[in-house]
Amino acid sequence: FLGVLEEQARMKASRAGEGAGIVANHSLPKEERRKQLEKMLQALDKTPSDLEQLKQDYARTSGEAPDLPSISGVEGEESAVALLKGPASEEQAIAPEIDDPLEEAEEKGPPQMIPGHEQLGDIPVVFQPQNVKTMAKIGQPLSDVASRADVFIRYKCRKGECKTCVVNIDGKWVSACQTKIPSLAPGQEFGVR
Repeated sequence: FLGVLEEQARMKASRAGEGAGIVANHSLPKEERRKQLEKMLQALDKTPSDLEQLKQDYARTSGEAPDLPSISGVEGEESAVALLKGPASEEQAIAPEIDDPLEEAEEKGPPQMIPGHEQLGDIPVVFQPQNVKTMAKIGQPLSDVASRADVFIRYKCRKGECKTCVVNIDGKWVSACQTKIPSLAPGQEFGVR
């Protein structure tokens, strides 16, 4: 109810505002009314007048690829080729630090079996980066195994259509809600990332 009252108040204010008075004043010539309205709109315009700021705003909101930086003073198309070839010297090379989940797993040591889970099945299942190990039966849904191991996987449709629950198994992205534990050779583990 309050929203309706607010909307009615806004409509009343806009009908009684400065712009409405200009439009309703038919004693002024049409061109004069148009000029006054344009002047009023320009006063309300918040567009930055700085050309550099306009370029930054456009680049941020347009969805276009940003300009490529230049390497050692090379501009234009040659700059793109130089970027693809790489830096000319080691001083120019900048290697970003990347979090590698494999390194984290190595630092944590081998995954530890959850106490009491040794007798739950025949297939060892390892969840990374949690570094948790549990046992599962062949054909058991991965979603059940994860929930029993207290590993959180976000689900939505539970049909494998929305891809909300995708996990990485042996380098392949699969839906956890539709994946079942396969049979493995003795000594192998079913790894889930």
